[in-house]
Amino acid sequence: MRYIPYVFGMLLCSILVGITPNDLRAQVTWTEVLPWKTSDPTLLEYNYRSLSITEGKNCTVVGELTDTTNHRMSVIIKRSTDGGLSWEGQESGIPYFQSIHDAHLEKVFAIDSSNIVAVGDSGLIIRTTDAGITWHRQSAKVTEPLFDVSFADDDHGIAVGGNGLVCITSDGGKSWRARPHLTSSLFHICKAFKNGCFYVFDKYYLRFFRSFDAGLTWDSIPIVDHSLKDSSWTPLTAVHFFDSLHFIVVGGHSWSANFNFYSIRTSDGGATWSQVMDSNFNYHELRSVCFADSLLGVASSVNGSIILTRDGGKTWEYDVIDSQHLYVDGIFFVGRKNLLAIYNRGFFAALMYGTLQDAGVENTPSQDVENILVRPNPASGSSVSIELPDQLEEKSSLCISDALGRQMYRISTPSGRSHCEIPLGNFPAGVYYVRLISGGKILTQKLEVAK
Repeated sequence: MRYIPYVFGMLLCSILVGITPNDLRAQVTWTEVLPWKTSDPTLLEYNYRSLSITEGKNCTVVGELTDTTNHRMSVIIKRSTDGGLSWEGQESGIPYFQSIHDAHLEKVFAIDSSNIVAVGDSGLIIRTTDAGITWHRQSAKVTEPLFDVSFADDDHGIAVGGNGLVCITSDGGKSWRARPHLTSSLFHICKAFKNGCFYVFDKYYLRFFRSFDAGLTWDSIPIVDHSLKDSSWTPLTAVHFFDSLHFIVVGGHSWSANFNFYSIRTSDGGATWSQVMDSNFNYHELRSVCFADSLLGVASSVNGSIILTRDGGKTWEYDVIDSQHLYVDGIFFVGRKNLLAIYNRGFFAALMYGTLQDAGVENTPSQDVENILVRPNPASGSSVSIELPDQLEEKSSLCISDALGRQMYRISTPSGRSHCEIPLGNFPAGVYYVRLISGGKILTQKLEVAK
């Protein structure tokens, strides 16, 4: 009899989140690869804060090491070239800080395996162009903390921080320009795309700022989703971008004295949103989200829960088995069945290596439906014909955006439809991108219009 409430609770959870108990098959096991403790009693702890991965196996992690004897802190940078199994320390070129409250690195972003940028407290910016052999300090001439950094290419980048701070560079960081503060709130997530579309996200309000000209001008855009149980305070904790139009936002919010998580997604750059998940259980907010490809993704919660999706985030398997139940503050795919995660233990953090088991991912490579064809291309007439794949989902859509990510055209494409004609009368000459969204898969084809 004592198991009846547990079974009933599991069934109720499965119904509300859209899964069945048989779907709860995925398991993750963790191994510590970078411990938080040190063998030197004078050095209290490592605190790993951020991780970036390029080319599937080149990993860089940043953080700090506290010297309790001399009451000072040093920047820590470590690098792995085998997907996180082994690590080597790198010299940051930054001297010991004289106070444990002084600057430290908050975020690292790898442009490629050689070019890596990291930012932190008191406007700290450092960069390497030789895979971490040497690091050089850059200056944005600001004193506010920087919480995130992103580059579209070697030259064009953005860094954001407290009090609505936005810093822009177009020369690889040789010079940074601080833009007028967009708000008094805290920016903690940013993303730069090669088409000049830049995003900045507010931590404590459901809104973001977007620029179509590489950060020169900005628009404030609210994230409207009235279906959330309580939108009065909705910390936005993580975003995963598939491209400049398609991304998923996760976080948490207060409701009925519990702190719960949500996930919402957009396929038009934030103009409209669809709710993927809004829990009413006391499992706390989601702290991170990551995808191995367009379908397979994971997210982690404050209380140690890990959830998994196999369809691009449309549905989630709510309770992945994790016997260690770690408080994962950042989670990243290394291939399709292995993970790296920052294990937050309060004032210190370790780096963990995880393996997904029985999740149906070992023998499930990423598969795309056949490509879409656009004819003629380049186009100089009044319309183009787009041939659609045979295996479309019931709810599919096709949209066309310009080089800055602005949506120019959108239609629904029901299953069974083989092609569609798109009028080009309102399309100025230029480059456009045709995107087909079908069953969590996103196909993109470049279209050139010449008039």
